[in-house]
Amino acid sequence: MVSFVAGQTLLVFPVDVDSVTPIVRTAAMLGVRVVAASSVTPLRPVDGCDECIYLPYISDDGFDEALRRAMRAHNVTQLVTMHVGVWAHFARLAETDGEVRAAFRGTHPVQQQWQVFAPSLSWARRQQADDIATGLTVPGGHVAPPLSVAEYASLHRGFHRTYGQCDVAKLEALCAILRVTPPGEMVELGVFFGRSAYALARLAHAHGVGSTICVDSWGRASITDQGAAAGVLNVAQSAYNQEHVFEEFLALASEVPSMSYIRQEAVDAVLAYRDAARHGVLTVPELREVAVSGAIALLHVDANHRYDQVRRDVEAWEPLVRPGGWIVFDDYDWTFGDGPKRVGDELLATGRFERAFVWSDSLFMRKRGS
Repeated sequence: MVSFVAGQTLLVFPVDVDSVTPIVRTAAMLGVRVVAASSVTPLRPVDGCDECIYLPYISDDGFDEALRRAMRAHNVTQLVTMHVGVWAHFARLAETDGEVRAAFRGTHPVQQQWQVFAPSLSWARRQQADDIATGLTVPGGHVAPPLSVAEYASLHRGFHRTYGQCDVAKLEALCAILRVTPPGEMVELGVFFGRSAYALARLAHAHGVGSTICVDSWGRASITDQGAAAGVLNVAQSAYNQEHVFEEFLALASEVPSMSYIRQEAVDAVLAYRDAARHGVLTVPELREVAVSGAIALLHVDANHRYDQVRRDVEAWEPLVRPGGWIVFDDYDWTFGDGPKRVGDELLATGRFERAFVWSDSLFMRKRGS
């Protein structure tokens, strides 16, 4: 991997390889001057780059000297490539050229890719060997077999590719409980980009549990504050384009079978969900039609965290959670307020739940069987 220091100059060649884009963005964000080089003409401006220059192909006899001139002319302190052939050429050149050796950064591009993927594979192997789900079932209850290592690795990689605050500890909990979840819909209240919804949808589809319905207004409803302690979060909600978030969510949802959405506030979306259940399907313009039974197997509560808002959402949706199904309160332990904790504790006090535990920052509750 490559580290950056503000004020230095990075030369990226060839900039035409799209795997350098994250490097360019990170360097620019950290105050590094970025010079993009290409052998393809005409040269085109590149987002995040301060200047674009021409360098011949590495097969050209004049490449090495052209590289040295460019490095001196632009005061280059770091030299990066994600092209395997160019990397090999730079590595050979660095053996005899002190200027190149001092500036050349990064391991082989294939090794860099492995460094990105290896944590997902390691996590997948641990997850596949984990037997937590067995301890979560009721006597005589069914425990679905774990997914394959490849499936867990894919889930982990896709989860981390999606922006969001849901952490890997919660992902592990979802992997466990989806193995002991009865048939029905996954319903998530409060979705954002869809990181946790993606995990639910992948797991529910793989285990044959049911469709995943994502409920969020994505800016179509007026923003309601989440309480005095959450003031910094209330302000933050107006700092980004909700339509952009929704568009990225749609792209994510299109990757996963049986994943759809209701674009309304949580309390209002109940009617749309009930209507879909009457018809047996939920239809939206951008995604495939998904089956809806009207029985919720897992309700993930992650919308407005103010106490009265959480209580209102739960009162609307909890009656639809089937016996043996789960309710998950996100941010049960929350720095900015106690709405999820108060509502979760009130629900526990009803005696309608046979099992409850806290994992990561969330409360997991299983409804008593019939």
